[in-house]
Amino acid sequence: MPVVQDDATLQLISADNIMFGTIDFDKDDPVLSNDYTVKQLQMPSMYMGNDADVEASRYRPFHSSGFMVGQAQQRVFGMYSEAVYIQKATLKSTVVDNSSDKSASFILGKTPKEVRDKLTSFKAVTIKISDLIAANDESQPEKKAKHPLNQIVYVEDGAFAGTFWITLKDNKGNSKYNNLQIMDWDITSTSDIQKFPNEREKIHWGHTCIEHNKIRDFYAALPDVGSDSFDNLLKLGKYQQFLVLVSGKNDLKTWEILPNAEWLPRSMYNLNAKAQLDAVKLMASGFES
Repeated sequence: MPVVQDDATLQLISADNIMFGTIDFDKDDPVLSNDYTVKQLQMPSMYMGNDADVEASRYRPFHSSGFMVGQAQQRVFGMYSEAVYIQKATLKSTVVDNSSDKSASFILGKTPKEVRDKLTSFKAVTIKISDLIAANDESQPEKKAKHPLNQIVYVEDGAFAGTFWITLKDNKGNSKYNNLQIMDWDITSTSDIQKFPNEREKIHWGHTCIEHNKIRDFYAALPDVGSDSFDNLLKLGKYQQFLVLVSGKNDLKTWEILPNAEWLPRSMYNLNAKAQLDAVKLMASGFES
């Protein structure tokens, strides 16, 4: 019989507690490359937290360093985006809420409820994926973003439905849609949450944000992943789960999956991402329910 999950961080893992997720594109900067295909070998991270609490946890199933659930803590969450020739290191302002015609950064909130409310407000202006890609097409210079600078738009359809974009100028002065990415840091890293931590290495720079209720569909659309993987991963929040591996002496070794421990790193699979992905899927498929 499965044992009910008793770890406070892991208990946060449920569909109802997903604040948002993050997805990755084939190219680091889809606007620069004009390549808007999503990376096929990925299992989007999910950020968990409930509205009654201030703490949140990052559920990171697939990463070169391995499967991991971060210890729940209170963090400041924000978004950033920049034109293709701007690097995040050059967001020099100490104040997080900072917009120009070429870059933007702002705070989402310091609690799960604040973050959810802010993301919901960003859905007021929507755009179809075809209009977004057409506006960013360098081969059609007459095309440009139809929304004013620094306008946040929500993609309502297509391969990355549920993502958020913002209008910025490229290096030719044309208005383009740029994907909004997540950044977050431990709230104790700064005495003023309106400012970046002085030590920028304390900031976690994440991938493109996707709305919580679109993550399962995104998993389902990935041919090497599927919606079953999403459902299996959530079982970790309900029951204690274990990783079982065969040692070199054919002995079975069992470890309970707990926060802040990394499992199945890519180095175990000769840096083969597909082999690592298959191993994570297999582990999750064995989660008890």
